[in-house]
Amino acid sequence: MIWVTVAVVTLLLLLSGVITAGELAAFQVGTSRLRTLDAEGFRGSGSLTQVRVSEPRVRAAVRLSTRILNLSAVAVAT
Repeated sequence: MIWVTVAVVTLLLLLSGVITAGELAAFQVGTSRLRTLDAEGFRGSGSLTQVRVSEPRVRAAVRLSTRILNLSAVAVAT
């Protein structure tokens, strides 16, 4: 049973880390670089622009989801 608990906690923490890394990657791209990528026709640059336009909502959603995942990991561990 302990292995299942360890696996679930590890999975939840890894998922939280991946979501946080995605947020950091999305918002580390500068505005001028984003315009260049869009002008050069890179796939996904339009989607990234839409994410950057709604930055406060995206950041709030990411923070909420990571907190829920972290709290779930703590709840499973105890």
